Amino acid sequence: MKAILLILLIFAAISVFSQNTGNIDTRLYAKYSSEYLEKLRAEHPEKLDYLNFCVHNQCYVVDMPGKPVPAIELTKTEDPGYQITASDLLNFNMLEYNIFSSVNDQKYYKAGNSGKMIIVRSEKMMRQLYDNSKRIK
Repeated sequence: MKAILLILLIFAAISVFSQNTGNIDTRLYAKYSSEYLEKLRAEHPEKLDYLNFCVHNQCYVVDMPGKPVPAIELTKTEDPGYQITASDLLNFNMLEYNIFSSVNDQKYYKAGNSGKMIIVRSEKMMRQLYDNSKRIK
């Protein structure tokens, strides 16, 4: 079952998002300086491509499940007291929040009282998705 889910996630991510090496996704500026991103573009375009891929694919929003799930409360990095709303999730930028990924496991974040949950893919999963997207291109 996990293998089927993994394959479906890989194909969904690949078909929905096509990455363009050299372009800087504007969401990256929430965490990284212009100088750093320009340096990546010039000297390490593959790292910039991976960051762009991650900002597009690292997390996704789902309805809160009917059963209890151990989830971390989502907060904004710049304003920890801010109450997350459903409209915040429409143009969601994970780099503006207290979201951290795990090396091997998905992480779950509760988005305030919106009835939504953010699922963050593991670093291992992201590397697999990214590598597969490169092989297909």
